[in-house]
Amino acid sequence: MRPSLRKTGLALVTVLEEGRPSICRLDRRLIEIVRSFAAQDKPIAAICHAVQILAAADVIRGRRVSGYAACAPEVRLAGGDYVETSPEGAIRDGNLVTGFAWSAHPQFLALFLEVLGARVSLQLSVY
Repeated sequence: MRPSLRKTGLALVTVLEEGRPSICRLDRRLIEIVRSFAAQDKPIAAICHAVQILAAADVIRGRRVSGYAACAPEVRLAGGDYVETSPEGAIRDGNLVTGFAWSAHPQFLALFLEVLGARVSLQLSVY
């Protein structure tokens, strides 16, 4: 028996590209979790091809979304507003944070931490 999503106490969901989103988007349980978080206005973060999972869950309609450029048509078909960013780019639309690819991790993580209420300052150093 699976626990109810309402009783798990989870506060956020992060969907990364590592799990082969084109396959994961077929997982009904994952789609249920993403939809539940969106319905409860909980923080959601997705990067690169993971926006395919958000599109499959139908949670990006009317939202500004970034992700790997090849996913732009899928975002638009799901009613999202695809925002072109640099490979290092990420965007925030309310509680939703999305980013282009792994190269966007610094900005992506900083924006997601903001959603969670943390204050972050990006300072890059070259050694």
